[in-house]
Amino acid sequence: MDGVSFGIAYLANESDAVAPDASNSMTQGWFGADTRFRLPVQLAWQSKDKKWLASANYAFERGNNSMGQVGTQLALTPFMYASLNEANQLGVTIAHQIGNDFSVTAAYGHGAVKARFNNSVLGVKMTSAGDLAQLNSWMLALNFNNLFIKGNSAGIGVGGVPALQTNRSSWNSDAAMPIALETWYQFQLSDNISFTTGIFYISATANSDGLGAGSSWGA
Repeated sequence: MDGVSFGIAYLANESDAVAPDASNSMTQGWFGADTRFRLPVQLAWQSKDKKWLASANYAFERGNNSMGQVGTQLALTPFMYASLNEANQLGVTIAHQIGNDFSVTAAYGHGAVKARFNNSVLGVKMTSAGDLAQLNSWMLALNFNNLFIKGNSAGIGVGGVPALQTNRSSWNSDAAMPIALETWYQFQLSDNISFTTGIFYISATANSDGLGAGSSWGA
């Protein structure tokens, strides 16, 4: 189909895949019951004039939660231990080239993480098999070419960092979704040399008990 593409992949944790008999208590290898792996699928479409691009993404992941890699600690490990994670991740992206020098991109992501096993800490049951935790994220970005000076470019992006919205286990969820903001400007000094300046800001993160880190910024 013209303008439509499809992709699928399988990525296994290297140490698991090459050691199917790593121990008596774990079944590993490429498709073992304890193998950490990720199975991503993507369907994408681009218009004939190349001005519109859209994609839908799905990934099944066991033993990790890659969607939370760029989010809060609770989004990464909602049940405290990554080995308990079994995640279904969904995402959609749409981009539009409005003019020769301006484009906009928007994206949304959702993850549902299920606990694989029961878990206790000092005899206190914290997680039951089947407990569900859910996280969300979003992003909006603007990109400018030839801004102020021909050949220079700039961009600004704002989004909600992947954060744990609900958690049916006894572990916490995030009190609010942190907001990230970044802006940059690229000076094209020559055909092969450029210099980019930028500023970023991430709002404070806290869990449902009110504990967490403060805001961060940098340049």
